[in-house]
Order: sequence, then C-alpha cells, then structure tokens
Amino acid sequence: MAVCNSPDPSQQGLVLEPVERAFLGKLLHEEKTVFDEDTILGFSRDVACAIQFVHERGYIHCYLGSDSVVLNENYTAKVCSITINPIYPNYLISLN
Repeated sequence: MAVCNSPDPSQQGLVLEPVERAFLGKLLHEEKTVFDEDTILGFSRDVACAIQFVHERGYIHCYLGSDSVVLNENYTAKVCSITINPIYPNYLISLN
C-alpha cells in the first residue's frame, strides 16, 4: 500500500493491492470459515498495524469491518476501502 499525498485534497488517496485470497467478510459470513485462535490473533495484529499506519499519517479509516479486510494467500490481513458506506462516501478523512 502507498499513500498519495498532495496539498489538493481531491488528489489524496491510497494505492491498494488486488485481492489475492478473499475478503474476510466473505469467508466469515458467506463461507462460514472457522479460524483457529492463532490465525485470529494474526488478523487482529495485521489490522491494528494497518490502522496505526494510516493514523500516523493523519487519516481516519471511516468504515472498518470484515468487508474492509482482504486476506492474501498466506492469510495476512490487509485493510482496504472497497465497501460502500452512504454515511462516509470518502473512506479516509484527513485530520490535517
């Protein structure tokens, strides 16, 4: 992931990777996948690190849920902003 930062807010954003494995929401809610405790702790750590990364750069992720978490082939969790949320159409809000 990379951050595109510009003085013009309309030119700010994130560059994201393609989905390798699946969205966490799909695995949990549609496929009813059951994960062991170590895998869940790994997801939690990955998501916490991603949110810390975004917050340290002055942004807030406005719609964090299982549909905003992508898993790669190694089950590493990555935060994205794909889900449509009518309350927050711009998924990242700058604190600056």
